[in-house]
Amino acid sequence: AVERLQAIADEALRHPIASVTAKSLLPPSGDRHDYMSFSRYWWPNPDTPDGLPYIRRDGEVNAELLRQGDRQPLGALIDDVQALALAGFLLDDESCGAQAAKRIQAWFLDPETRMNPHLNYGQAVPGRAEGRGAGIIDTRGFAWILDAVELLDERTGWTAHDRSALQVWFREYLDWLLTSELGKHEQQADNNHGNWYEVQVARYALFANEPGIAREALLRAEKKINAQFDAAGRQPEELERTRSMHYSFFNLAALMVIARLGEQVQHDLWTYENPQGTGIREGIDYLLPNADGRDPWNYPTLGEFMLSRAEHMAFRLASRAYADDA
Repeated sequence: AVERLQAIADEALRHPIASVTAKSLLPPSGDRHDYMSFSRYWWPNPDTPDGLPYIRRDGEVNAELLRQGDRQPLGALIDDVQALALAGFLLDDESCGAQAAKRIQAWFLDPETRMNPHLNYGQAVPGRAEGRGAGIIDTRGFAWILDAVELLDERTGWTAHDRSALQVWFREYLDWLLTSELGKHEQQADNNHGNWYEVQVARYALFANEPGIAREALLRAEKKINAQFDAAGRQPEELERTRSMHYSFFNLAALMVIARLGEQVQHDLWTYENPQGTGIREGIDYLLPNADGRDPWNYPTLGEFMLSRAEHMAFRLASRAYADDA
């Protein structure tokens, strides 16, 4: 594991430092500091000369559209910062820690390259929307960035002033999530989008020393569990998708992460059950036999399914919470 971490960190060191200002496209505002991305399942309309408005083909990724904007650089930033901060902390490698700090500073703090704290232009759809509430899911990885921040110190070039400035940034972003029309729309989602929204609100609130806002996110997550699981532990909203197993695990992972955050404000989501007697544990018990092939999966399965690293992490959290090695 140490050798693997070192190899991943060495690779991250070779990557350029990402920022929202490096993109070639301008967002509709004309400000390069505004994050922008495009939705992955939308394609040119074959029935119109200009291809507009785009049409949705659920589960079919438009890779060309996805490469435009800031989404892929953001993914690289999150991966690199995690690897470098871990290597800095666990391997006592100050150069890795310093590079993690520089990447965080470039994306969030440097006046020349920082991202404006809003997501007005996330997951745009050509001919339909310049930005959508669904785009908020793009920044769920900021939660891992904040975990990485906890591993940095002055030896790595990360100062108390940096931390305070980052708290200001996340307070502003948190306010946008809670008060903007796009944020309010995403908060109401009864699928994986709604849960990853609550993960973000809870994590950013904790970082900004706003535990009351985090508790409110946990209460909303309970209501989502009420709506999302049937008596067997299935997630009907996710089962309707063409990649139903992927989205079932993806949604469940969000709930496991927010349950872990709930521990920090003394709110137990791990054992919460909806009126049908189901919750996170029952959702896990339903999915695991399907994931390892013990039970057949009788729902749409477009593409090959693999657990992501975030989902692996979520199951480690669940293993600890339930004292269950399986």
